[in-house]
Amino acid sequence: WIDLTYAFDSTTLYWPNNAKGFEHTTDAAGVTPLGFYYSSYSICTPEHGGTHLDAPIHFADNRQTVDQIPLTSLTGNAVVIDVSENALKNRDYLVSVADIENWEKKNGQLKENTIVLFRTGYGQFYPEREKYFGTAKKGVEAIPELHFPGIDPQTTTFLVEKRKIKALGLDTPSM
Repeated sequence: WIDLTYAFDSTTLYWPNNAKGFEHTTDAAGVTPLGFYYSSYSICTPEHGGTHLDAPIHFADNRQTVDQIPLTSLTGNAVVIDVSENALKNRDYLVSVADIENWEKKNGQLKENTIVLFRTGYGQFYPEREKYFGTAKKGVEAIPELHFPGIDPQTTTFLVEKRKIKALGLDTPSM
């Protein structure tokens, strides 16, 4: 198992239009009237922050919510395809089918049900909002100013239809 998770704390980055960030409150901490120590905490956080999963319903009506995705869809063999050389030169770089084919020339064709992770190099900028998102602004007005690498839709179609991958991820704020 490899944990790719960023910590959830006061430095966690959230999508710019999320009004709130990470909140950790102490509900109880101390000795009860009966003499036992008891502690209880609450956390509240937007769903689109730090390392996270976008459920299919996030982008399409009547699709799976996170609790409906089988764990078997989120675990398994994975490959990392490093596109950082191109991505670090161009904030708006889109991972291409050619990137996949070049990787396959060296490593062999992707096997069905593989999890594909793209390394753009932008993980090194986390949690510096401006470097990671391409803007330091927050709120709805920040969204048009977002600039970070993503995945060309043709590449996603290729991976799903031609390589029958299981899951897809990358080290930027969104696909």
